[in-house]
Amino acid sequence: MGCSTRLRFSTHMNAATVAKAIKASPLSSVTIAKQPVWCSASFAQSVSEALTTKRKPRQPRQSTQGAKRETDPHNDRDALDAKIEPPKGPSLSGLESLVRRIAPADIASRPVYIALVSDMPVDLRPSDETFGFHATFLDIVFRQWLADAGRWRGRGPCFVINDRAILADATERAGDDAGLRDELYRTRMLATVLHEASHVLTSPLDLRPVPDEIRSDVEKSSRAAVVEWIADKPLPADAEFPPQWAGHEAGFIRTLLHVHHRAEQLGIERLPDNFLFSNSNYSLSGLWSYRRALSREIDGFDSSLTFADLRACSPPQEFVELWRDDLHRWWKWMDHAEGPVQIAAAMAPYVHVLKAD
Repeated sequence: MGCSTRLRFSTHMNAATVAKAIKASPLSSVTIAKQPVWCSASFAQSVSEALTTKRKPRQPRQSTQGAKRETDPHNDRDALDAKIEPPKGPSLSGLESLVRRIAPADIASRPVYIALVSDMPVDLRPSDETFGFHATFLDIVFRQWLADAGRWRGRGPCFVINDRAILADATERAGDDAGLRDELYRTRMLATVLHEASHVLTSPLDLRPVPDEIRSDVEKSSRAAVVEWIADKPLPADAEFPPQWAGHEAGFIRTLLHVHHRAEQLGIERLPDNFLFSNSNYSLSGLWSYRRALSREIDGFDSSLTFADLRACSPPQEFVELWRDDLHRWWKWMDHAEGPVQIAAAMAPYVHVLKAD
């Protein structure tokens, strides 16, 4: 389908990571730097406890291709959604504007479309285990829906944010603490938007107009591909599973770190690493390790340059070596015949950096 890997987060957060962040600073990594009211140590501790509380894993909702999911009063998630009062989080227009401001030269005059699950067509909604997803042709899939909502302004980057699942997750973690719930919701929404925007900016944008004579067929086939992917049908027993990190390779990690840095320059606080990048799900090193390996590049990369300029530059050798080490550790853990081929493909863009030393 040409779409990015689903953004799945673990049902249990890394307590050690959160505790380490709190110990290293009087502010938690999930607090709002620009709003001192949230910056107390007690709030940081409550966030840490909420993030590390063990809970039963949620069963993803199953969807059937072409079927419409109606609200079921006996469904726990639908019942929970009905009881949750929507928090005051970042506005949709504000989130779309943030993406444009992070990459003004790359996106140029094109619109940015963020589709919230609470508003979008039912048959295109992902399961509760997916907080966001992106595909290069999602704007084509949502064209008519966007037009009906008065939002369509031509082709532009588009991705989905599952605000329903994010809100339910924040509510479950925060319990009766409405303030904590709102902050967890706001933080996860921002982090997920930056994650999906990084998928958009990792590769060149291909937003060529669709000829009128084939538009209908392209829209139908694109929509069918998304519906089939959302159905998440079990794979055959002999199917080859892609690596856990597929779709979140070194190029994506590099882009994400630059995207987050630019967001910080625009006034967004440092967001939790495991909200931005669920490294345990991808069998990769923590984002902080990659940030340290890329720190000089991030600090020295002029914000007036484009992400196309970034892709044209070789990353630091320390960053490439960390990526290589992660691949080899994954290979030793998996121990199957396809590993060397996948490692070679994942390392191919960076081999010249290692040889240059």
